[in-house]
Amino acid sequence: LVRAKIWLDPFTKENPGIKVDYLRMTTNEAAQKALTEYRAGRTNMDVFMSSSDWLGLVKDALAPYQPTTWSDLDPRFRHGSMQDGWTAVDFDSLIEVIAWRTDRVPSAQAPKTLDQLADSKWKGRTGTVKVREPFIFAMNSIYGEKVATEKIDRLAALDSRVFPSIAALSEGLGAGEIDIAWGISGARAARLKASGVPVDFVQQEPPMTLNETMAAGRLAKNPYAAALVMEYVTNVKTMEASDKAEPGRVFGNTKGAFTIPLAANVFVYPEIPPEQFKELNRIVERKFIRSR
Repeated sequence: LVRAKIWLDPFTKENPGIKVDYLRMTTNEAAQKALTEYRAGRTNMDVFMSSSDWLGLVKDALAPYQPTTWSDLDPRFRHGSMQDGWTAVDFDSLIEVIAWRTDRVPSAQAPKTLDQLADSKWKGRTGTVKVREPFIFAMNSIYGEKVATEKIDRLAALDSRVFPSIAALSEGLGAGEIDIAWGISGARAARLKASGVPVDFVQQEPPMTLNETMAAGRLAKNPYAAALVMEYVTNVKTMEASDKAEPGRVFGNTKGAFTIPLAANVFVYPEIPPEQFKELNRIVERKFIRSR
């Protein structure tokens, strides 16, 4: 809710006739709730918000609404189509970085790439997030499954402490529970550094980003209000204001000027088909969670 307030407060100020109830859940909880309510034909959800990789699981519950900003967004920030019967748009992007405690890891020695991070000298000193399915999908897409598996196995051998969310990972790094965090967002790392915590960070190589997405619910009771929210959040002025309020993120509106430009080589996590997601989940459980 704290991050959403960056755009939620000015939206409600400009639209006093619209009352917004924001229910915060984990991505998994939100997806399960959206699907369960849709299948039951009863829902209070007008707008669905989650990370883009989950869209393949919940697309049946989403409406085919394209805001007027649709064509302004980088294609990597648009999902579905009118022909597909559902759509979603990404309103910001959490660029992944490698962050480290400067009081424990000299910046000159800190890993700047995933290959450097996979060095056995960092074993037992790292932390990451539980949701690594999109990361494995990205590695397979970039390197091919054989090479990707070798690289992923080296990272798994670090025995990283697994945190339930990016927020928890950030808190763990800030509290000194780990020396190095990977799978953390640039915005979280920048916030730690700005608050005086001895932390520095660098965009990981290869660059990857987890987009935060928004879609109107297929059974929305207030579809006009849902459309207004999506129009407002994807407007270039809103995105530029959000960037100034919380630097460290990436935005897909091609008409804007942002702190971190969206590079062509950044791999944006796409929606993952349900069956493929299940297989990726089994890999994550086996390599990063059950092995601990």
